[in-house]
Amino acid sequence: MTIQTDPLVTTAAAKGVKAKAEATELVNYLLTIEITTPEMAQWATDTAQQVRDQVKGWEAERDSMAKPLRKIATTISQKYKPAIDEGNRAIAHLKAALLKFGAAEQERQRVALQEATTQAEVQTAVATLAPAPAGLSTRDRWDWEVDDESLVPRKYWIIDTARIARMVRETKGETSIPGIKVIHNKTAVLR
Repeated sequence: MTIQTDPLVTTAAAKGVKAKAEATELVNYLLTIEITTPEMAQWATDTAQQVRDQVKGWEAERDSMAKPLRKIATTISQKYKPAIDEGNRAIAHLKAALLKFGAAEQERQRVALQEATTQAEVQTAVATLAPAPAGLSTRDRWDWEVDDESLVPRKYWIIDTARIARMVRETKGETSIPGIKVIHNKTAVLR
């Protein structure tokens, strides 16, 4: 049995297709509605609440079918994790050893070239450099760390958006932060 023929998957697929068709039909209808009276506003509110409840129902149905599959996937992942971790540890060790070997070879060649006094000795030093094994290459990767925070130019500092958002929400927009414009947006909330 493949995943496509698993009864749970085929049932979920069929229910998902049916739910999408229902939702598309509803959206297409609701896109034609314009609210022009208090009665229509109440109808729209009631309808939005019903749709919200339907969406929650679809989510619950989806989750009830997906939960056993997630548990199976988690169990499988847990069974393979130790082997994958050990394999990655072995690869990391071999990469480090290969880099160490390559650096030692370069140093050996540098010394040989430095000590060479004749053209023949230079050619011998160049010729004896061990070739890189097939399937191996190196890549330069540049990284960084802060050495002295006070010297970092302003253009590299990041605005603390979470702190600003928290301040604006807590003060309900009644805050003045230089360089920050507070924007007030209204959102409809269903209860």
